[in-house]
Amino acid sequence: SQTSAASRTSPGGYSRNENAQFQLSDHRPICEVILSMIAQGFIPSFCTACYRSKRTGDRFMELAKSGNIHHLCRPNAILTFKEYLVDYAGPGLKEQGEAAIFQELGKIEDPARKLETEKRLKRIESGERDLFF
Repeated sequence: SQTSAASRTSPGGYSRNENAQFQLSDHRPICEVILSMIAQGFIPSFCTACYRSKRTGDRFMELAKSGNIHHLCRPNAILTFKEYLVDYAGPGLKEQGEAAIFQELGKIEDPARKLETEKRLKRIESGERDLFF
């Protein structure tokens, strides 16, 4: 469920060119990885809301085991992906990313949660950041 795009595995790997501790199987830039994910019907999530909201350990497992974590994960993935698109993506990725977000919005089952996610997307477009459920 997780991947590390454009990551370096050697100590100090971001500041100098060192031999990696292990080989990564995917050396593409993050935009290429994201485009590949979109083509497969997925979007990336840059979410850290559970950690910051202290939804860890038993609190997280209660949501995960009951299957209710998706009520938080999908909207948070949408919001964090939107931030990425607004702040870092080039035109081609923005266009495809927006279409993918539209598809993901359609998967939010709770109408109130969907509406709130849409409102937060507009807030992100207006410059707000770090919005999460």
